[in-house]
Formats: sequence, C-alpha cells, structure tokens
Amino acid sequence: MKFVLNSTPLIHLTKVSMAYVFKEEYTTPEVKNEVVDKGKKIGAPDALLVEKIIEGGKVKVIKPKESVLVLFKGIPGLHPADAEVLALAKEMDATAIIDDKVERGIARMYGIKNKGSAYFIFREISNGKMTKEKAKKKINEMIKSSWRCSIEDYQKIMSEIDKL
Repeated sequence: MKFVLNSTPLIHLTKVSMAYVFKEEYTTPEVKNEVVDKGKKIGAPDALLVEKIIEGGKVKVIKPKESVLVLFKGIPGLHPADAEVLALAKEMDATAIIDDKVERGIARMYGIKNKGSAYFIFREISNGKMTKEKAKKKINEMIKSSWRCSIEDYQKIMSEIDKL
C-alpha cells in the first residue's frame, strides 16, 4: 500500500519518536516546504529529523501532475500543501495520510483513500511491534505535542486500540 503524507503526520509522528514507521512513503514539495524549510527557519527540532528521513529516501518528495492538481486548486479552505497531497494520492492511487476532517471529507468526495496519523500506530500494534499501552501513550504524547484531536476522535482511537 502506498501512502502520501501530509504535514501533520510527518511532524507529530516524528515528535513522538515514531519516524521509524516511515519506510517508503511519499510527500509533496509544499509539505516539505512547510515541515522542513519553514520548520528550520523557526528552529523546530523535528524539521531536521524529517529532512534526514527525506534525504535517506524513506519519504520521497514528488510533485503531482498539474492536470490532477488543478482539481483541488481553489477549493475553499484547502491549503496548497493539502491540495498537493490529495492530488498526488489520486494520481498514484495511494492512501492520503491526513488528519484534518475537512481534508478527509474532500478526499472521500474525490474517491481518494485516506487514513489519519493513528493508522501507523494501529499498524504497529497489529504487527506486534507495539503494545496497546505504549500505543495509548504515543497518542497522548502526540496530543501534548499540539496534535489536534477532538474528544470524539480520541475516544474512537482509544477504542480501536483496545479492539486490536
């Protein structure tokens, strides 16, 4: 399965020492600009680690074709990086890893598979690489690192972890 990462998953999974889950993922130039280039300018420590992940080839930066990107340009509330992520996921028939509810709704309208950051934590549990307790701790750490998660989504995530 191919994944196209938006800024939030890259930032927050890295902040909680889970960058190791990125094996052969994709992102876009606008996401790299937001996370690495702007992050370095403001002194965000995760920016340097994400840069190393990209340089090491675990996350490849690919610009979507303009013919696909045009579908998403001009959608109210959709930032350029978000438009690129959705366009690349559509172009590659990949799963977009996005956390914003508006973006996920747009993805569904365009037939783009999508999951949130928590997917990687669920996958670690399913593969026997993380306990449920550690997974819950990682979710809480992500929230402490400014990852936005509604109470309803938090309850769903914790319930899903218990079911795994």
